[in-house]
Amino acid sequence: MKIGKGLVIVGCQFGDEGKGKIVDYFSSKPWIDAVVRFNGGSNAGHTVIVGDTKYALHLLPSGMIYEKPSYIGNGVVVDLGKIGEELDELARIKGKRVDHLLKISDRAHLVLPHHKTLDAFQEEIKKKTSSEAGTTKRGIGPAYFDKVARFGLRLTDLWDEVRLDAHLDFMNEFYAPFSIELPELAGIKDIKHDLLAFKITYEKNIIEVGEHLEKLLSGGSNVLFEGAQAALLDIDHGLYPFGTSSTCIASGASSGTGIGIQYLNERIGVVKSYVSRVGSGPLMGELDTTENPGKLLQIEGAEFGTTTGRPRKVAWLDLVAVKYACRLNGLTGLAITKLDILGILDEFKVITEYQDSETEEKSTTFPARIKDFERFQPITKAFLGWGRFTADEWIALMKEGWKAFPENLKNFINFLEKETKVPVFIIGLGPERKLTFEKIKLKL
Repeated sequence: MKIGKGLVIVGCQFGDEGKGKIVDYFSSKPWIDAVVRFNGGSNAGHTVIVGDTKYALHLLPSGMIYEKPSYIGNGVVVDLGKIGEELDELARIKGKRVDHLLKISDRAHLVLPHHKTLDAFQEEIKKKTSSEAGTTKRGIGPAYFDKVARFGLRLTDLWDEVRLDAHLDFMNEFYAPFSIELPELAGIKDIKHDLLAFKITYEKNIIEVGEHLEKLLSGGSNVLFEGAQAALLDIDHGLYPFGTSSTCIASGASSGTGIGIQYLNERIGVVKSYVSRVGSGPLMGELDTTENPGKLLQIEGAEFGTTTGRPRKVAWLDLVAVKYACRLNGLTGLAITKLDILGILDEFKVITEYQDSETEEKSTTFPARIKDFERFQPITKAFLGWGRFTADEWIALMKEGWKAFPENLKNFINFLEKETKVPVFIIGLGPERKLTFEKIKLKL
């Protein structure tokens, strides 16, 4: 009997690599039968353009766009209000409701109203020590805090009102001594009413996701595992504390959904051809966005957050970080995005090593200590750009095949493959799906 396979899509930088486009590209393939989101919350954002239609997804898996079975795993923290808003917006765009396609893990933890107040409060306090992460204020960190402290609320708790009441009472007592008013917790009855109303509306959407995915995969269906954020924001392996609160690497597709690692057959890492990030924390090789080339990359690349609208910082591609992400994720392939933007520059650079400004020693190790980023300076290698191409010109080159692409672009891609020892499967040449070129065909 044919066993299905899993395709994991993860980010290799700071979460603005264009994962949404790559996830969308593979979600549309007829050989992908289902899509599952395995980490993060509504702090993530995927902008997807299908034809003339633009979708901005935060919690819904990309499979919903193609009306494929879509799952939210236990590794995600779920804002019930946001789920409803996104389903309503999707229905407006499609002209019909597709709610029945969404299944949510009964083990997923809930983002409650007071978590958002706590999120903003924590960020203000962290500013005193310059350790604020620049969060989206969506309550994600505090929701994971409650989860790890073992008094968080899971969807399954909505079926046990005694336990639900006990959890809400405990939260109220626990947070009472905090030097901040939490009117959301004072209105416990209102919170409970909203939670039970959601349970009634979406009762059929809440299931044991891991068991269901196991049946799909063991029955021959192929599943796409959609990651949020990226490796350098991972709670354990990212730039702590300037990251997120969940497991963002490929192994999280197993723990965040409840299926075995044997199904994670292909692991594609998405790498933007330069680096951008929103929020606080160090950024190796950061460019000044008030002048070129930083200004050009920010504006031409539309480097503004999907969730927040905040302008992103930009920097040269950091190969030390990319190699680190390749190791963390055990990548079988890469997807390189925004090559159309990078190529506009007459010359661009890639960071190949770090150099300690005190000892002058060189390093290719991505450091754990934030302090090291203050001492390290980037060592770069220069490349020539390949010019500006229209969408039609890129499409014409794609039809001719890889050999027809500009030599400078091919040299850059060949360099990345040689340095990372990971093949480049996909190159992105614009926001539309039609501007996605498969350098190596992938079929599970």
